[in-house]
Amino acid sequence: MINDIVKVGERGQIVIPTKIRKKEEIFSGGYLRIVDINGNIVLRKLEMEPLDKLIKTLQKTGMTEKDWKKIEKMRSEER
Repeated sequence: MINDIVKVGERGQIVIPTKIRKKEEIFSGGYLRIVDINGNIVLRKLEMEPLDKLIKTLQKTGMTEKDWKKIEKMRSEER
């Protein structure tokens, strides 16, 4: 279990600590559900969309989204 304290910003924003984001695989552009259960605020990660799953797989191989877009462009030019 990771326990941390975060500060709420002026606009109600919080930063999820890096350790938690990495452990739970929460990436920029991902979605979380926020629920108030009897005064306890709970964040739940939503399942990834197919494109997000592909990007995650590519990241594991060292390939970036930019690399993938280059490949897509090359393939469309070949057609």
